[in-house]
This record gives sequence, structure tokens and C-alpha cells, in this order.
Amino acid sequence: GPMIRASLSPSSAHYSAFVLGSGSFTNQYRQCDGCTSVNDQTGVISLSSVWLRTKKTGNVLESFYKGISDAEWIPFGGTATIDYGESFYIGIAVTSHSSTTELASACGTSFETTSSLCSNAITESGCISSSLCQWGTITEKCYDSSKLPQEDASEIMPSIFSAGSTVETFNCADTDETEIYAIDGMTDSFTCIKSKNGDPGLIISPSHQTMSLVTKMRIYAGRLCPLCDPVRYKLYGRKSTFENFVEISGNDLPWKSDKDVARNFFSVPIHSTYSSGDNGLSFTEVSFENVEYYLDYKVEFSKTRAPQSSSITFAEIELPGLLMPESTGSGSNYSGELVLSTAPRCGATEVDARETCGNVCATNDDCVSGKFCYGVATNYCGSIPPRVYSNPIVSFVPRCGTDEISARTFCGEECKFFCSTPGEICHGVLQNYCGSEYTEVS
Repeated sequence: GPMIRASLSPSSAHYSAFVLGSGSFTNQYRQCDGCTSVNDQTGVISLSSVWLRTKKTGNVLESFYKGISDAEWIPFGGTATIDYGESFYIGIAVTSHSSTTELASACGTSFETTSSLCSNAITESGCISSSLCQWGTITEKCYDSSKLPQEDASEIMPSIFSAGSTVETFNCADTDETEIYAIDGMTDSFTCIKSKNGDPGLIISPSHQTMSLVTKMRIYAGRLCPLCDPVRYKLYGRKSTFENFVEISGNDLPWKSDKDVARNFFSVPIHSTYSSGDNGLSFTEVSFENVEYYLDYKVEFSKTRAPQSSSITFAEIELPGLLMPESTGSGSNYSGELVLSTAPRCGATEVDARETCGNVCATNDDCVSGKFCYGVATNYCGSIPPRVYSNPIVSFVPRCGTDEISARTFCGEECKFFCSTPGEICHGVLQNYCGSEYTEVS
């Protein structure tokens, strides 16, 4: 019958369920390496063929049986608690109880393992070591390989600031054209000489122009001026160039209390992953909670290691993140073909112009009084009927869909991480009128 054991050593801890030649079932287990084995045997059960099942829930193990055509699993034997650690062996055990002369054989039709191996309680290393499981990098949980959430299956990046991204500084009197060094994948230093207009920082627009989800930030130390290290930050994001930045996170950086931060030499390539920075270099990393996807990012530094320092200097900034899957134009309740549109439209606001699919325009003169010509975020206007809202209320809660555009256009279910509809994932969405009553205009 099935056996789960800690190792292949003869004295290994194990838990087993057996059917005997007499027709009875027995449950044997050894709760630690070298401990005495326990045997729990039932009476004779008249079943010519039988299914045996061993169930492991955390460290608790149980045995069950059922007839070939039966639906119900019947428990038998003893329940044991065994700590197998991060990995263990599963297989079929067969014995004749003779050490020298007799052989035994077992005939079975199938052997199955189920997703109980991939419970959320399993460790990352234990999950990765199982051929049946896959670790979710974003959700940090263990799943059946066939049930990995789409957000975990999507592309993850060491930093969402890809090559060619646009970098703009603010409240810097001078940077000596070092802006690009902030995201070039090398340890050459970015330097901002502070102006008197406010806290300085960077606005970065990734070149891939794809919405991304970030939950951590890394700053690599520059070569010079330890007193110029930033030690307090605020991170902002925006979903389109038509919206204001909103705060994602703000706090002291962990290296604020470090007195002797190692310095990085110039022009050293940075080799980081989503999970880890380059451990051969000096950096600080901060993690934060965030479930929203954003297009552009703004980082503001309000304090340096020496408050009187006139400059901020660092070698690199990274935002490890997940890229939103590409739009497929599917997942709606409309049967016609969906075509993406970015044409400017008339409305009282950008959200109004986009959500009501206002008239296409070139200037404000093309719009009626009280409405203006807005550049709008990508939408399905032209593919779906215009909507007339009675009392629109702006919403921005995350929603489910095959992509961000479908999630907000067709008002998918509200979500945090998971969606109930197969193939849909939870998206941070642009402002919309979801939840407001409307009438479609044919």
C-alpha cells in the first residue's frame, strides 16, 4: 500500500497503509527516525479490490479505504503526527514478511498524488522540490502546477525600469546629465544637487509602456559621498499620463541606521533578480503592500544621511515588479470584435470622455459647451455602444478581467488577488464609472 517516509533509510520515520493477504487492513507508522513502529489493524473486510488513501495535512497523517465502485472514503487505523521537514518520499510498499525465501508482489491499476502536497503552508524550498508544485513568486504561496494564478505566471522583472526608459528629475538645481545612470543597470552614480523648491526626486516612464505591479524598491550605494545617501523616500504611481500621481509607499530606508555602508565601484554591472538584489554589491531594499498596477512612477527623497548635505547620490534604483499581461481584447460580454481606441474624445473630464465614449475631437471647438477635448486612455469606444450615466460616481477599485481594459470597461468583479472566473486575473484599473447606472445608446 501507499507509504510516506522521511528518507530511504531502513529506520526512517514513515506512515503506511496496507491491505493484507487475509483481507484486513493495517496502518503502520514510525513517528521519528529510529522510533518503534506502531501497528493498527482492522478486522477482515470483504472487498476483492480496494482503493487505499493516505492523507497528509500539515504534519498530521490519516488512512482511508473504499471499494472500487464506492464514493465514500472510510477512515481506518491510527492518526499520526510526523514532521517530515521540507521534503519526503512517496511510493508503494510491498513485503512478504520473509527476509530470505519468499517474494511478494502487488497488482494495482493506478497510483495518484493530489494537490494536498501543494498546500499554502509548505515552504518555498519544499514547494520547488516537488515536481507537482510551483511556487508563486508574487503571492508567495505554493500551488498545483496547473493552478498557478496568472499574476504569478506573468513576466516578472528585476526592475520594471527597462532600457530606454525616460527619466525626468524635479527639484534638482543640477544633475550634470547623470539621470540615465539611475536606471542603466550599472553602478555609475546619479547625482542631484538639491534646489530650494522642495524635496527632489525622479519621474520614470518605463520604455515598455506596460502597467506594472511593484511591492519593493532597491537603492544601490554610490561610489562617493556616503553622507549623500537617501534615507527617506516616498513612492508614487499613476495609471496614465492624464492622471495625477498617487502615493504607494513612504518610509525610512533600512540602511538609515547603518553607520558604515559599503561603497560600490564605478561601472560595475548589476545582476539582480525579482527576489533578490545583487549580493555582490551594496544596496538597501524596502518592501511594502501594494495591489495596484501603474504605468509611471515618481520617487521623492526627503532626507539624506547628513541632513545638511546639498546633494543626493546613489548608483541605481530598482523597482522589481510584475508586468501586466498584454491585452487580448477578450473577456467581455459583447459578441462583436473589440478594437482598441486612443482617439481624443469630448467630455467633462478624461474619465467622462472615456467612459461615455464621447464624440471624437481634435480641439475643444469640436465639443459642446461644458465639455472639452481630452486625450484618453486606451479603450473600446467604437466597438461598444456609448453609455449615458444618470449619476456617475468615479471608482478605482481593482477588478477582474482578461486584461486591465476589459476589467474596467465591463466592470469585472471586485478583487484583491484572485478571481472566480477561470482565465481572469485581478487588475488595478484606471478610474471608471463601474457601479453607476447607465443606459446604452444604440
